[in-house]
Amino acid sequence: MEQGNLYILPAEDDPDGDPKDRAHVALSIIDPLSDLITLAYCSTQRAEAEHGAPYVLIDPTGPTFKVTGLHEATYVYPSRLVTEEVLRLGRPIGRVLDEMPAVRRELRSALGIGLGTAHTAGPALGSLRGQLIQLGSLLAEQLATTHAIVVTNPIYARQQRYLNIIPLYDADEYEPATVDVIWDRGVWGGKLALPASVLVCVSAICSCFGLNQNHVGAVLGQVVGDERMKSIDQALLRHFFADQDR
Repeated sequence: MEQGNLYILPAEDDPDGDPKDRAHVALSIIDPLSDLITLAYCSTQRAEAEHGAPYVLIDPTGPTFKVTGLHEATYVYPSRLVTEEVLRLGRPIGRVLDEMPAVRRELRSALGIGLGTAHTAGPALGSLRGQLIQLGSLLAEQLATTHAIVVTNPIYARQQRYLNIIPLYDADEYEPATVDVIWDRGVWGGKLALPASVLVCVSAICSCFGLNQNHVGAVLGQVVGDERMKSIDQALLRHFFADQDR
C-alpha cells in the first residue's frame, strides 16, 4: 500500500453524493494500529478549482502519465477526502508519481496546517477552521458519531463547499490509532455533551459538503483552542507526511 496509488471507489452511498465510480489517490501513511487509509477525490472537472479548492492537475502529456492508469487530464482534490478500510480497496489501477510533491503541497494547504483557527489572528480568523460542528443525520449515521472538528483551508472554507473534518468519538469505547489524539472534553466539550474523554479520530478524517444539511446539521460556535489545534496539526502531519516531507 503506497502513497500515490490510484484506486477506483464505488459511487457514494448518499442521495446527494457522486453517482459515479471515481478514481482516488492514496495519501495517508499506513498506521500499524489502523485498518484505514485516507484518499483524495479525483475528477476531470475543474468545478471545485473554480471555487478556490486546492488541487493538482495530472497532466496527460507528462512522462509518467501512462503509469497512473488514467485516460485524460484529471484534477486531484485534497480538499475532498475519503477514508476507507484498506481491505475494501482492491488492486490499484496505477500510481501518481511526478505530481506527488505538488499533491503533498496542496494537501497541506487543503488542511490549513499551521494557519490556526477561527479565533486566531491571521488567514483563519473568522473562518470555519477549528470550529466544532454537529453532523447532519446522514453523515452522523455513516460515521457513527454526532460531532466533528473542521480542518479545512480557511479561504476555501468560506465557500462552505467541501469541508475536511475530523470526527469525534468516546475514547473509552474506541481504540485509538497511532495518529489519533485523546483530550478531556474541556469547557467547550461540556457544553456539547461530549464524553469526558474525547477521541479526535485523525485516522478517520473525511470530507462533507457544507451546504448539505444531511452532512452539517449546525456550526456550534465553539472553537478549539490554539494549543489543541496545534496538536491536531501535528497529528495531521504524522498521518499524511513522512519525516522528510514535514
